[in-house]
Amino acid sequence: MIETTIGDILSDKALVLKTEDHYIYVVRDGATVFYVGQSRCPLTRLLGHMGQGEWVFPGGVSSVGEMIRVNRPQSLDWQIELLTLADCNAADVNTAEGALIHLYAPLLNRQGKRRRSAPLPKRYKTPWPAIANEGVRLA
Repeated sequence: MIETTIGDILSDKALVLKTEDHYIYVVRDGATVFYVGQSRCPLTRLLGHMGQGEWVFPGGVSSVGEMIRVNRPQSLDWQIELLTLADCNAADVNTAEGALIHLYAPLLNRQGKRRRSAPLPKRYKTPWPAIANEGVRLA
């Protein structure tokens, strides 16, 4: 496993990391896991989440990128874990990613979840408006 931060990725300090065979990435702030993803080039993919680099999401920024943006400068210290298949005890990337999504129930992953994520802790800003009828039950 390789550990770095959002700040290191944005400042190019992470470019010296040997990321070959590290296809799974986890975006977290301590125990709060925001996202688990997979990519052949995880650093490029992470830059893409933030609307930078060679690979950019449709619309420019992903939900992960938006969370990073609205929580700056604190988000620059969020941790990025880059994992190999061996780190995950998995034979393929889909199995590894799915197992970590199931384990962590990341706040921003939509696909592959088998259990509901905890609510976003109050210390984080959200780029999305609150749902006006949250908690309302229809009879």
